[in-house]
Amino acid sequence: MRIPLLFIVFLIALSSCRDDFEFNIPPERAYEYNLLGELKPQDVVSIQLLESVPIGAELRNIDRRDAQAFFRGDDVPNGEIEMAFNNTSEKYHLINEDFRVSEGMSYEVSLVVPDENMDTIVANTRIPKSVGFSTQILGTEKVPLDNTFSEHFIDVVLTLDDPIELPAYYHLVPNRLISNIVISPSGSVDVSDGPDLSLLEVYEVLNNQNAVEKFGHLPGIIIEEARLSSSQIRLRLKTNDLEPLKDGPNASATEGVDALNRLNLELHTWTPELYEYHEWVDGRLSNQGSNLPTAARDISNISKASGVFGGASRRIDTPRIER
Repeated sequence: MRIPLLFIVFLIALSSCRDDFEFNIPPERAYEYNLLGELKPQDVVSIQLLESVPIGAELRNIDRRDAQAFFRGDDVPNGEIEMAFNNTSEKYHLINEDFRVSEGMSYEVSLVVPDENMDTIVANTRIPKSVGFSTQILGTEKVPLDNTFSEHFIDVVLTLDDPIELPAYYHLVPNRLISNIVISPSGSVDVSDGPDLSLLEVYEVLNNQNAVEKFGHLPGIIIEEARLSSSQIRLRLKTNDLEPLKDGPNASATEGVDALNRLNLELHTWTPELYEYHEWVDGRLSNQGSNLPTAARDISNISKASGVFGGASRRIDTPRIER
C-alpha cells in the first residue's frame, strides 16, 4: 500500500522543526490492515477491520467503516450475505443476523477497502467439529457454613474423545455455577444451582504437562492434542471467592451464600490459525518492555491484511459436586 505523498511531506517538515523528534514506527507496520474475526456456531457473525496509522511517534489502530463486505459459505442463504458496519459494536455484522455458522463448514469473508489501490481483503476458515469429553471429580473440600471461607480445591480428570481431525487445539475454561445455600428455621440446608458463573483457576496440571500451555491474556489452559500422552488430563482447580454467611452458621436466612455445587467446564476446539494468533499475542505481551523483536506472523488464510480469522466450536460439561 502506498503512503500518501502529503503525509510524507508532513513528516519531513515536522522532523526538521524538532531535532528531538523520533519517528520509530516500523515501516512495515504503517498503514497495515488488521482483520479480527472468530466464528462460533453460537455467536452472531461479526468481524472487525482496523488500520494501523502512525500518529506522532505511536502506531494506533483506527476502525475502517467504509469497506464493502460480504460473507460466503455453502450453507449461507443464496451463497452470500452482505455485511454492514455496526456503530455500537464497531464491527461488521451480517445484515441477516439470524444466520449462524455450523461445525465442519467453510466460510469466506471479503472486504473491498476504498483506498488508493481499492484493496480487497479475503480471509477463509473452517469451523472445527467439537470434541466430546467427560469429567470425573476426584475430590473437593466441603464448603463450611461459617465465616472462615478460604481457598477451595477441586481435583478433576477430563477424558477427551478422539478428535475428529488433527491438528486439534483445545481451550479449556473451568467455571463453577454460583449456587445458593438456604438455611431453614429448622436448621436444614438446601443448595440450589444458580444461573451465574464464576471462573475457577487452573491451580496445577497433574499430568500431561507437556501438552498444556497458559496464555496470560486468556482464562483457563490451552491443550495441544498431538502432545497428549493419554486421553486423560488431571487438574487441580481453585476458587477463593466464596462469600461467608453474614449472621453466622446458625442464622435463619431467606438469602443464602455462594457455594461450590456444580462445575461448568467449557472445551473450545480451535482452528490452527486461532491457536497461532493467541500464541503470538501471548509472546508480544510477555516481551513488553524488552528490546526483543516480535517475530513476524505467517498468515496463510488472510490476504492483504494481518490479524486472525479463525473458527471455534464448544462442548460443555456440568458435573455435580457430591458431598
